[in-house]
Formats: sequence, C-alpha cells, structure tokens
Amino acid sequence: MFSDHDFNTFELYDLENDVGEQADVRPEQGVRVKKLMRLLKLWWAQFAGEVQLNNIPRQSVPTPSPEELEKKYYRN
Repeated sequence: MFSDHDFNTFELYDLENDVGEQADVRPEQGVRVKKLMRLLKLWWAQFAGEVQLNNIPRQSVPTPSPEELEKKYYRN
C-alpha cells in the first residue's frame, strides 16, 4: 500500500528563513525529523485503511451504516 509513499526520501526546509528551499536542514534536525516522521506515518495510516508501519499497529476505520450516518448527521 505504501509503494508510492515509502517515506524514505524527504527534505526539510526552514521556510521562514529559506523561502526558496535552497538549504535542506534535515541533517541537523535529527530529533525533529524523527518526530515529524512518526506523525506523518500516523497521519498517512488513517487514509491507508489497514496498513502495517514499522512499530505502528494495524488500524482499520469501520464504515458507518446508513442508519449511523442518518443519526449522526441528519437529526431533525
């Protein structure tokens, strides 16, 4: 499922001071990169359905029934 998004190649820029994205600051931001990568994988997992990411357990988002949707969004 992650064939398009393996998250192995990425860059990090300080857009406040480098709007043109000329200097990749990833090498000197190791702790921040690890935190951002974890958050990115968690964010991506919610769209990918059932996935297995390194240390992230499989997640599945249940599809609500029409009755549940009716109750939640169309109460009169």
